[in-house]
Amino acid sequence: MVVLSAAICTKGGKVIIGRQYIDMTRGRVEGLYSTFSKLIQVPQSASKSEDQFTLLETDTVRYLYQILDLGSSASASSSTSKDTMYLVVVTTIYSNIIENAAVLQNLYKLVNYITNNSQQSEGPMTMMRILSVRFFDIVHAFDLVITPHGLLNEGMINMNLINTILEMDSMDEKIAMRDEESKTAAARQVAKQKAAFFKAQQHANAHSVSSSSVRAISGGGISSSSSFAGPKPAVAAKPSDSTSLSSSSSLSTPAAPRAKGLVLGGKKGLQPSTASKTAAPAAPSVSSRKPAAAAPAAAPSSSPSGAELDVKIIEQLNVEMNQDATLKGMQIRGELSLCAQTESAGFAAVQLVETGIAAQAQFKAHPQIDKELWTSGKVVCGKGDKPFPVGHDITVLKWMYSGDSMSTTQPPLSVTCWPTASPESILMTIEYDTLESCVGTMKDVMLIMPLPPEIASVQERESDVIEIGEVAEGTEFVYDSEKGGMVWRIGNIEDADRKSGSIEFSVNLSRVDSGIDYNDVLQQLFPMHVSFEFDEKAPSPTSPLRVDSVTERHDASHSIVFSNLLSYKVAKYDIILNQF
Repeated sequence: MVVLSAAICTKGGKVIIGRQYIDMTRGRVEGLYSTFSKLIQVPQSASKSEDQFTLLETDTVRYLYQILDLGSSASASSSTSKDTMYLVVVTTIYSNIIENAAVLQNLYKLVNYITNNSQQSEGPMTMMRILSVRFFDIVHAFDLVITPHGLLNEGMINMNLINTILEMDSMDEKIAMRDEESKTAAARQVAKQKAAFFKAQQHANAHSVSSSSVRAISGGGISSSSSFAGPKPAVAAKPSDSTSLSSSSSLSTPAAPRAKGLVLGGKKGLQPSTASKTAAPAAPSVSSRKPAAAAPAAAPSSSPSGAELDVKIIEQLNVEMNQDATLKGMQIRGELSLCAQTESAGFAAVQLVETGIAAQAQFKAHPQIDKELWTSGKVVCGKGDKPFPVGHDITVLKWMYSGDSMSTTQPPLSVTCWPTASPESILMTIEYDTLESCVGTMKDVMLIMPLPPEIASVQERESDVIEIGEVAEGTEFVYDSEKGGMVWRIGNIEDADRKSGSIEFSVNLSRVDSGIDYNDVLQQLFPMHVSFEFDEKAPSPTSPLRVDSVTERHDASHSIVFSNLLSYKVAKYDIILNQF
């Protein structure tokens, strides 16, 4: 199959997004979509075409198209537009139409996925606004699907994987920014040192010139007095008095000695005094403008833990789970950074040990890390003889893991919801279960169930809409107005007795307006949000790596004292309602 082009266009033939995959002129591409605009005929009662596509053919090409549906908000916003938006795949008439239909179906899902995410994050927007804001993301996603080595070769595309690729941070960019900040800080430090040196030198020169000027003027006054002593004794004392006055004025006025110093400083014999030499600091070398040479001028910063090397592991967890506890999607992002506190720690070699999910995770090492040692033995150290910078955090390793219902790795906490809905009430049983490896490490576990506004207002006033039945021992299920719903506070999962638990309650719809639809209420109880924290002193049950030891790079027998700082964040942990 040869894909000529995939595009989003209007009924008028204007190409909004397009990508050319074989050698075609611009006129040829415009001609193809101009022909499509003439062939297309939109039915008067246009309906959603989620389960079918429409086909048009000419003598040379085949058009497969589908009407775009960006959701209710966008559709309402664009319903007044005279143009209908189409997703069009143009192929040769000899291509496999079944494969062409698969391409169109995946591209349709991809566009809807990106535009729906835009509406959720930025609010309702028109179709043209969404396409202009997410233009690059859609074109990039098209590349991921229909290129010869794209994700379409795996059959159905993985939306979570594509979204991960589109949002991938650039580690090289962050490293470059940190290096630039380090260079700027080093240059400022050098500038401060030079300014202090020149100020001290100027002060010392001024003090030396002032002392020499006083001695020279005082000596001249004594000579003048002796020459006029014979004829007029009474007048002989006057020159001495005037000399004293000129001497005191020269000391009290700082501008005069400095002006005199500029003239007298070049004469021989007027050298700075010993005291002034001691006060002036030695001039720093002009060649020490490299950040690595300027930074050691200050004393290295000491770690609060007293370790020679701080090893930091930061992880972020994103989980989306169905109400029947089947995993819809899980993503773990992490990074390892080092901060050397001494020069010897700059030559450290960090030995890492893999855990269960390491084989399924993707790793990215810093360009200045020895890739051979990392690949062969999971050792992180600098390339060649380059040390880690002293007193600066540097991210040396990043990883990412993506899983779904077919993955062997499961999230730390699974939640199962058993709803039974009727026009009078909704009976709900919620059960949680924790992985064995997470028992003793999870703290402040909490589940938040949102309530529709009409139910929340009555519950806040009268507290009888939610009728609570069974609640697991040691937990509480209460209404929280700040969170806008019911909160199940589970607390710390410290031992096997708290490994699992359940609650049972009902939503009494008879206490609310009779016109409310119980199915709508059930849907608004989701997504439920789970939040918790991991004990920072315990190893992460979701991390693919842990630190085993730290030694010197050239002497493995010499251990380096290190601190293992752990930080885990649950960015998203949602329980959604199954869609059958």
